[in-house]
Amino acid sequence: ALLKEGPWLDAEQMPPESEYTPGLAAKPWHDLHDQIWEHTSHNSALTAASLLLAASRLVADATSELKREFELMQAGGHLRRQTECISSYGGGMWSFLEVWSPWEDRTADDCAAAAPVACRLVQRLQSAGMPIVRAGY
Repeated sequence: ALLKEGPWLDAEQMPPESEYTPGLAAKPWHDLHDQIWEHTSHNSALTAASLLLAASRLVADATSELKREFELMQAGGHLRRQTECISSYGGGMWSFLEVWSPWEDRTADDCAAAAPVACRLVQRLQSAGMPIVRAGY
């Protein structure tokens, strides 16, 4: 049904049906007050909006510490050069650090040793109920 109705030419281009949200606008940021989660079966719009609001407060509270940590990681050479094809376009020099990556030195709680602030934030977000799949700078 989605292949006929959506912008896809091939089934391989489509999102999994379990993750497809009808009516969700394709934009980089969504207003918390928009009813963007009303179509999800696992959360009510109110619960999702409350969770996003709580998460945004946790991130906002940690922002200055995250910026300091990033500067320390940058100065200490802890960021890795992004080597995917997009980084060669226009000569970009993107770098990153993923808090759960297997190639980083990790602490006992399996988080990047170079990013304790980000690791604490991820743990707080998870404790608040936010599903986190990937995190980093």
